Amino acid sequence: MELSLIGLQNAGKTSLVNVVATGGYNEDMIPTVGFNMRKVTKGSVTIKLWDLGGQPRFRTMWERYCRSVSAIVYVV
Repeated sequence: MELSLIGLQNAGKTSLVNVVATGGYNEDMIPTVGFNMRKVTKGSVTIKLWDLGGQPRFRTMWERYCRSVSAIVYVV
């Protein structure tokens, strides 16, 4: 399964990825520059999470990472 997480800057996309991947939360985060990709395996399910930067200069890239994914999650 592939998911793209999009949303404005400081919405909590990277925090959501970290909670899903590790179960932990870290308050000291730096803004995502471009994108981060993380694969998470839970039981027999592997999820590829695309964490896309929310700054205005990166929003034009969202379309590229939202094609052919299983779901798009808009984080508010």
